[in-house]
Amino acid sequence: MPKLLSRFIVVAVCLSVATLMAFVKIDDAPLDKITSALAEWKANIPQEKIYLHTDKPYYAIGDTLYFKAYITAGAKHMLSAVSGAVYVDLINERNQVEKSVKLPVINGLSSGTIALEDGLADGNYRLRAYTEWMRNAGDDFFFDHTLAVVKVHPEVAANIRYQYEQHDGKPVVYALLTYTNEGGQPIAGKDVKCDIKNGSKIAVKRLETDANGQVKIQLSPEQVANYKQTYIQTTMEMPAKREVLKVFALKPGLVQSDMQFFPEGGVMVNGFVARVAFKAVSPDGKGTDVKGVVLDDINQEVVAFESSHLGMGTFNFMPQTGKKYTAKVNYTDGSAATIPLPAAVDNGYALAIHNLPGDSVLVRIYTSAAQLQQGATVSLVAHNGGDIGFAATIKPTKPMTSVWVEKKPLVTGIAHFSLFDQNSEPLNERICFINKNDQMVLEIRPEKSVYQTREKVNINIDALQTDGKPVIGSFSITTVNESMLPEQEDNENSIQSQLLLTADLKGYVEKPGYYFNSKNAEAARHLDNLMMTQGYRRFVWKELLSGKPVTPQFKAEKLATVISGKLLTLGGKPVAGGNVLLFSPAMPLTDTTTDADGRFTFNVVIPESIKFNVQGKTAKGSTNVQIVLDKTTTPGTGLNKNQPDLFTNVYKNAETFVNKRKAEDQKYGTLTQGRELDEVKIKAKQINRVGALGGYSIPEAAADQVFIPDSTKVCGALWICLMGELRGVTFSQNGTLPNWPHSRMADKLAPMIVVVDGSRIDSLEASDLLNGNGMAITDIQKIQVVRTSMAQISMLGAPAIVIQTKRGFTRKSYTPSQVLTTPRGYARVKEFYSPRYDVKNDPNVPDLRSTIYWNPDIRTNKLGKATASYFNADGSGRYKVTVEGIGASGVLGRSVFYYNVE
Repeated sequence: MPKLLSRFIVVAVCLSVATLMAFVKIDDAPLDKITSALAEWKANIPQEKIYLHTDKPYYAIGDTLYFKAYITAGAKHMLSAVSGAVYVDLINERNQVEKSVKLPVINGLSSGTIALEDGLADGNYRLRAYTEWMRNAGDDFFFDHTLAVVKVHPEVAANIRYQYEQHDGKPVVYALLTYTNEGGQPIAGKDVKCDIKNGSKIAVKRLETDANGQVKIQLSPEQVANYKQTYIQTTMEMPAKREVLKVFALKPGLVQSDMQFFPEGGVMVNGFVARVAFKAVSPDGKGTDVKGVVLDDINQEVVAFESSHLGMGTFNFMPQTGKKYTAKVNYTDGSAATIPLPAAVDNGYALAIHNLPGDSVLVRIYTSAAQLQQGATVSLVAHNGGDIGFAATIKPTKPMTSVWVEKKPLVTGIAHFSLFDQNSEPLNERICFINKNDQMVLEIRPEKSVYQTREKVNINIDALQTDGKPVIGSFSITTVNESMLPEQEDNENSIQSQLLLTADLKGYVEKPGYYFNSKNAEAARHLDNLMMTQGYRRFVWKELLSGKPVTPQFKAEKLATVISGKLLTLGGKPVAGGNVLLFSPAMPLTDTTTDADGRFTFNVVIPESIKFNVQGKTAKGSTNVQIVLDKTTTPGTGLNKNQPDLFTNVYKNAETFVNKRKAEDQKYGTLTQGRELDEVKIKAKQINRVGALGGYSIPEAAADQVFIPDSTKVCGALWICLMGELRGVTFSQNGTLPNWPHSRMADKLAPMIVVVDGSRIDSLEASDLLNGNGMAITDIQKIQVVRTSMAQISMLGAPAIVIQTKRGFTRKSYTPSQVLTTPRGYARVKEFYSPRYDVKNDPNVPDLRSTIYWNPDIRTNKLGKATASYFNADGSGRYKVTVEGIGASGVLGRSVFYYNVE
């Protein structure tokens, strides 16, 4: 507990602007309980955060996505020593993992790449990053960012927009899908099969595009309500019996604009002036301007209000006992609504926070007459991520008690103010953003402001603290041709907006960069409005104060990958003192001895796709044993909390980028070098030899998906090759079986069965095959996924993956004392190619890069200085240089500089 007010009680004796206080020594056991629980939580589950700095805001098929990961721990944002590995996923609009990489973390830093190869569908993608340790806080606190991926020469481009109508007085939502060819002309008169998938439910519609290349689909109320779990998959038949697939995640979660009211601190008390925040959102989930008035129960106007930024604002009014209040609101789309305000209470406490520009925060506690008569004490605690900056026991003696809380013990970021009763029960909560103006001063200094194409650019970087002291830190730098990649800085995520703001908040935050980039004098007030309408939920006080030990469910991973498990008899009893061998052609053989519980552990640092053989035997050499490896799990993709950021038309967002790339292709004659194909299915009859085997045979029309594997793909284990390829299927732990296929059914995962060449195989053998023992992706002719057909599920007994192998394939016999495993290793990282034009190069080879330079490993010296150099590309226009990074003391920095290329 801080010295200030430690072990003292505050007694308010005056109601002047600066309330006088007296300090009386008392026993404040309730406060000790609160601060001790908070300290235990901080010590046992230090909070990690992640920010990914990417090389550019959106991408084309064929690009490589470059990124640097900054992983911090604690409120002071020190580079984390907790985790040794980070996972980065690319998630498609079906909410399936399309790509996933594991990367080593050294001193809280990592960098990597994701190749966006041909065959990847265009559309919206989520870039998600987390550590195993972060799973303890939940996926709400993962890094999760939406980005667009386009094709420069799409055979079919598609977009979605929404139309809102009234039918018999009820709102109805339509999805309008528009299809155009590469030249932007509508594709008319084409049959389109539309599958609307809502969890486990599928609605099928067959429509034809009109003269504008459009189809119109009415969405059911259930589909709109479950919009985060619903997507539309369309199939359009093209020449040569090809079917082009397009997927659209739904964006609207409302059928009309809506509004919510948030009393400050959570409660209004009758007879006291209350500040009420509000937030209005349009059907697409983004803030919308609103005006309105508050009316009492006799329809008298009490106060008028109007939003000031992104549909948010506040108003003050004094609720009265026995009265009810409603708000009559008018939205910018012309609609109107009458909404009841939250009811005020007669007896209780209210909390008001005045985050003033100076060195202190003014906290006001309003106490009802009944509470004053009881003479009870309350506890006030303010903390940043578990770091307590203020804690005091207070005895209110007047209706309003004022407390000044110094900002100095707090850190820049979200501070959490909580008021508790004398039994340590939470009464009121309020978060506010503390800005001590103590972040890094980062300066980018090129040699000049105008350059030529292919000219060398030398950049000097200076990193200083606000007091002028140099910052030793780690940085990443990217230079893009902004004339090709225009992006408003308010829309961009940044290291400050992520680590200081969104990483601590549940739910969607619109344009977080605005609060850190804007020169608008009102930005601080708008940020305070956001604090009043957004919830801090890294923990729940009642759970924290329950007395239950704070035990993390997921352990922090170190740099080495753990391969562990048990050596058991065939009857399932542990084998103590047994010998377990671990070997791979790529690594030296190693062995270990099992403990009294039959457990064994190996720690290895490995790249991806390394296959290991784990063999066990008793101390006497008997192989009548079984190896059971410990489970490894991956988090589900969850629901996209940034759904409002989805682009209804990814090509509109990247229009300048695509048009310039097309023009350059024409200019330099690169158009014929390659053409991206849309996601396609080939319609052709196949000989089904499963029926000839006398086993299960699934008609292709009854399968949810028929997957034809890429015969050139190489993976360390079969499940890795299938991850992201089988729609609606995720691989996770099933009892003792790792990486088991599950069908996503609504919010639940249902274990699937595995059928190979018409025969259902037992779970141990199936697990063996999936984890790399005896079957490769190249052995498979096709896979049928059965998830929703009740007739087929009834025949099979469960949802199923039905594998048909190629002719001549024979499964190896199953040996329980030997297990093949392919643990998840570290991905290989592609180095960014930066050509040199101070040496002889072929001048006829065009340099069409949109990312001109990327370097994730810039380090400032003891003087806070660093340099970078590179050569411009052939594209003229305005170039944008962005440097972001973090100092050894946790200070954050971001700077942007522009120069022109002629």
